[in-house]
Amino acid sequence: PLVVGDFVYFGENTIVEAAKIGSHVLVGRGCIVGKRCELRDCVKLLPGTVLPADTVVPPYAVVSGSPGRVVATLPETIAPDFRAFLVSYYNSFATAARREQEAFAKAQLPPATGEKERGGAA
Repeated sequence: PLVVGDFVYFGENTIVEAAKIGSHVLVGRGCIVGKRCELRDCVKLLPGTVLPADTVVPPYAVVSGSPGRVVATLPETIAPDFRAFLVSYYNSFATAARREQEAFAKAQLPPATGEKERGGAA
């Protein structure tokens, strides 16, 4: 089974078949994470990265390419920055979703086909 830690972001069009993803991990858009891969804490996969099966990515690594290779190391103080980014991302998404729900609730929609008009005769 896939185990995912806290504060993890998956970009669009990403395929994940990993076994374990740690906390404070950013997976960029269009990445492929192969079977049984393990991404340790505080990892960043750049967009388009492809990790072959059974790859283990060490903590604080920035990975890029196909096959993915470590191209940089993040500072050990990066976790709060990842957390702040992801909380901000979630809050902007949640706010937009609330606005959409409120607008939908206020909308005066005509009855669906075959549905009786409110207050009208059957």
